[in-house]
Amino acid sequence: MNKLLRDYLPVIFCVFLSFTQLKVYLPFINSLAIMALGLMLSFLYYKGFYRQSLLGWLCLYAIVLLINNFIGDYYFKLITNVVEEICVLVFPAALSFFVITHKKYKMAVLLVYSFFFLIIYSAIASFIVCSMFPDPIRTSVFFLNQGEMSTLNLYYGMGMVTYKFCHALPIVIPALLYSILRSDQSKTFKTTAFATLIASLLTIYLSNATTAFLLALYALAASLFVSEKSLKATIFRIIGVMVVFVPLVIRSDLLVDLINSIGSLLPENENSYLERLNDIKLATDSGNISGDLDSRVSRYNESVSVFVEDIFFGSNMQTGEHSAILDRLACLGLVGWIPYLVYIVKNTLSQNHLLQKEIRPYFVIGASTAILLLATKNMSYWDTWFMFFTLLPVMLWLTSLDPHEVEQLKHK
Repeated sequence: MNKLLRDYLPVIFCVFLSFTQLKVYLPFINSLAIMALGLMLSFLYYKGFYRQSLLGWLCLYAIVLLINNFIGDYYFKLITNVVEEICVLVFPAALSFFVITHKKYKMAVLLVYSFFFLIIYSAIASFIVCSMFPDPIRTSVFFLNQGEMSTLNLYYGMGMVTYKFCHALPIVIPALLYSILRSDQSKTFKTTAFATLIASLLTIYLSNATTAFLLALYALAASLFVSEKSLKATIFRIIGVMVVFVPLVIRSDLLVDLINSIGSLLPENENSYLERLNDIKLATDSGNISGDLDSRVSRYNESVSVFVEDIFFGSNMQTGEHSAILDRLACLGLVGWIPYLVYIVKNTLSQNHLLQKEIRPYFVIGASTAILLLATKNMSYWDTWFMFFTLLPVMLWLTSLDPHEVEQLKHK
């Protein structure tokens, strides 16, 4: 019974929280309750994680959140907002810590393969939904804000992914590439990982999410230039890429030509990628920011304006709500933001230390992708933290095992 609660039930919880179709057909199961139950299980069975010093920073952050909730903070005005914030920061981190430190091979295989098939299935389902309705993944955000649950239930009931899930997918691209190109895994594993990578890129493209698309390109490019044998070689490769591409940024005429070339490859009708490229092109040509780019900058500036109202304790005012990191700085001030940031950094460093040296560059790329996502989008949700704190390190640890270790752990 203990093994079931410790090794398998948390994996089932993770699948449920990421599988929107299940939520539609099982509406009586509350996602927040599942997160809270997962947190309780981790507290009971993953006690090693809770002995780390980083938990002190998390406790301080939780206290600040509760105080802000008590005084009527705009951002954390509901106690459920506070509970969800703590659950998504702790449960995924505790789960990966337990799997890696206790070398839970079977649990890791179950977790990774479950999400391989979930991503592949969701990509196929999302493709079908996108062929039937105009831009359903992106417009699902509008329907959610308008409370049109019947439309959302139709999309999600057919297996379509959420907009949040699409933004989280670039985080695990480095681990997928390592699984395909570098690891000693079986052909079946590598083939499934390759199918998952293709499915992830397809899902990101179908979402019309520019940020997710750019982060996926960054994760792909950076991962391909990693040298496991030499950090110096990795640095030289990245410098070489910068030498080639920096002139494109410095010279506006070259940048405009590049944008025109990329734009010619994209379909013209209702394509958000083309719209963003045109915004960048106009800003490069005239120096004037417009369109969606202008809206994003304005919302970032709005959060900065809220922050300067009270830099130490934060302001109970509406933020721009477009950057998870910047919004927390604005509403919590330095008193709440510093514990939040220190916890994330210390947990990331702890996970990096648990992995073998040769795969750490891939983890760093995935972690930096997650930080860029949190800095540029208000995406501090389950999918982001699960991909960042659980799936990324567990997949890298699993695929870095040599065949001899695998045979030993199979019989453990």
